Formats: sequence, structure tokens, C-alpha cells
Amino acid sequence: MKIYRFRLINKKAFTVVEMIVGLGVLSIALAITLATQFSITKEMKKLDDDIQGKMENLSGEKTILFDIQSANISFNNILIKDDQGLLFFDYIPEKPVNLATSQPDRRITLSTKGAVKEIVILMQDVYKGGLLIYDPTAAYKIGDTTNNFNIAATLNFIGLNQNDRIKNQRPNFWSDGQMLLLDTTARIRKTLDVFSIDEAPVSPIYLGVVDGSRLKKIEFKDLLIRDLHPETGKTIENEDQFLRTMPAVGGGVSTARIQAIKITKYFLESLNNNTGLYKSNYDAKSQKWDGRVLIASDVD
Repeated sequence: MKIYRFRLINKKAFTVVEMIVGLGVLSIALAITLATQFSITKEMKKLDDDIQGKMENLSGEKTILFDIQSANISFNNILIKDDQGLLFFDYIPEKPVNLATSQPDRRITLSTKGAVKEIVILMQDVYKGGLLIYDPTAAYKIGDTTNNFNIAATLNFIGLNQNDRIKNQRPNFWSDGQMLLLDTTARIRKTLDVFSIDEAPVSPIYLGVVDGSRLKKIEFKDLLIRDLHPETGKTIENEDQFLRTMPAVGGGVSTARIQAIKITKYFLESLNNNTGLYKSNYDAKSQKWDGRVLIASDVD
């Protein structure tokens, strides 16, 4: 009699042992993959944060650079002092460096713990239009002349924008709330007994805000902007006084310059152990600084 033996062979599925081994290998591979993906994601986030920070810093640097390039009217007009106690914006064009009695470089360090926490910049608002050369007689009603050369014709001040003189040439200049700066091409020094090259030659200036038909003087308060006439040492109270006392250029000819300006402040402020560099513009109408804008964070 023959005895038959049968052996069962599973050709359709894994055995329990194979499945356990396979799941173990899969778990190890999955753990390695997840760990690698997590590490890559972490590195990518760090790289993205670094790129974002560099882009923000670059944008902030461009903003500061643009403001500095437009700040030429700050020289000899802004009275902020540097780290050595010298005027930061002083400029004496005809004085050679070898005759300088002090360090010619000017450095100012902003610090939340130091004496200087902010710096104010006076700059041209180029988007409102270019510099305007202005004939002072356009602001007056001139009376009749007489046969006596020793008697001048009467001058009645009407306003800088009489007959839309400024509005027609620079439409964006003459609107309520716009700040305008008046100066001249002449540069004079204070009248001294002894000439001193250390005294910077400057033009008289008048800084005002458009208010109807007049250019109302801005109350400087803590802005540290020069408002004294360099020759008389007196405060220039209004645009009429500025035009009547401005120095002549080339004989009896007087020429004024008008430009739209902005007053910008950069300052440091700490919040939650993070020091940020902020920018704010001065609103002459309300005589307050407007909302601040963050330029750079984590400032040392």
C-alpha cells in the first residue's frame, strides 16, 4: 500500500514571520525617511528665515540710503550732535582737511541705553516736484514809484502763491499740510570782529506748512532745526520777513528757492527684548510724528 504525503505551499501571501520582519524593516525605513524629511524641513525653514531676514535688512538699508541721499538740505540746518559733541551735519566747503582742528569724520551711535536714541533728517520730497526758483516780488503788491530815488515803492505782502504763482509751476507744492523750505543760493557768515573759517557759511531758511494762502511757520520745539537769521541772529517769524531780509546775489538781485521737504526720524525702541529700528515722518499740520514703520529688527 502506498502512503501519500502532501505539503502545503502558500503561493499567494506572506507568512506571519515574513510579515513581522517586513513591517520591522518598513518601520525602520519610514523612521529614517521621516527623520531625514524633518531635518531637511528644519534646514529649509532656517534658510528661508535667513533669506527673509537678509531681504528685510537689504530693504531697510535701501530705505536709509535713499533718505541719506536726499538729505543734503540737512547740512548746517539740523543741529544734532554726534558722539564727540560736534554738529553731525556741519559742512564747511572751503575748509581743507589739514586745517581741521577736530576729527573731520562725524559718527553718531543710536542706543536705547545711551544719550542718543534718535536722529532727525531734513530731506527734499522729490515726489512732489523739483526745486523752484522764486522771484520775491511775486509775493507782493508793489505800489507806484515816485520821482524821488530815495523813496522806495511800497510793498504789501500778499502771499507766496499770489495769482497761483507756485500752484501753476509746482501743483503739488501748494496744498494744505505740505511742508516747504525757503532758502537762497547765497551763503553768509555771522558778522564777527575776526574772520573764522570754522564758522560755516549758511543761507537763511524758513520752514513752514501750507495753510490756506499763507506758509505758516512750523513750531520747531525739539526738532533741532536752525531758524535764526545767520546775519542778524534773529528768529525769522514769517515768509514776509524772510523775503525782506534775504541776502542779495549779484548786486541788488535776490533769488529765493522753494522746495517740498519731509522731516524723518529714525529711532530705536525695545519691545519684548527685541530692539528695532523704526522710521517716522513729521506731520506739520498736527505737529506730531505719524505712525512708525519697522526698518530692521534685532538691532545690536
